[in-house]
Amino acid sequence: MIRGATGVKTGPCPESYDLAKVVTHTSADAVHWIQDNFGLALDTVSRLGGHSQPRTHRSKAGTTFPGMEITYALMKKYEELTKSNPGKAKLLTKARVSKLKTDASGRVTGVSYEDKEGKTHTVEGKAVVVTTGGYGAGGLFEGSLLYDV
Repeated sequence: MIRGATGVKTGPCPESYDLAKVVTHTSADAVHWIQDNFGLALDTVSRLGGHSQPRTHRSKAGTTFPGMEITYALMKKYEELTKSNPGKAKLLTKARVSKLKTDASGRVTGVSYEDKEGKTHTVEGKAVVVTTGGYGAGGLFEGSLLYDV
């Protein structure tokens, strides 16, 4: 049970919050994986706004704001993967997902989407990740979940 982490202590979480324990007690493995696989130093830990303790991993020589260094490295690696092994991964941009395809158990197995020209396509795979560009991008399309927010 972890309630001492900023955000968990003050947030509307139940007293027993197992995910917080996983995140706070095993984050070192994730940091080491990123360092080893993406060549990021992440050699300093900073205290940022709202933090009660230093906890943001970043590179001392980093030229971008915290988090973007890691996000950019992950995006770059994924883009390289889609080009070097297009049968393994696919990156669709400027696509509006209109339907999630599911199997009999309810597991998502693909999507139907409209490309930037308005043509409908379907793609299926072992894993499907739908990203929206963040909260600010949700209102781009009338009828999207965040359009009226």
